[in-house]
Amino acid sequence: MAIDLITREDLQKFKNDLLDELRAIIMHDQTPDIKKWLKTKEVRKLLQMSAGKLHSLRVSGALKFTRIGGLLYYDKSDIERLFNKNKKP
Repeated sequence: MAIDLITREDLQKFKNDLLDELRAIIMHDQTPDIKKWLKTKEVRKLLQMSAGKLHSLRVSGALKFTRIGGLLYYDKSDIERLFNKNKKP
């Protein structure tokens, strides 16, 4: 059975590595959650609109969407474009 000795330098290096990893995790968690594609529920909450109004925007072609399986996804840039198009001076 081999015995490994741990030196102060080993402990200091371990501490520094651990602190660096923790900082990276904390910084990653603080970055804003930027999603390109939003689900119907998220769009309704963001725009504070009913399901019927969102459906009307889809049917009229004012708001583009993508259907994958049974879910509808909306590109965030399309939502911004809709707002900018309807902006009044």
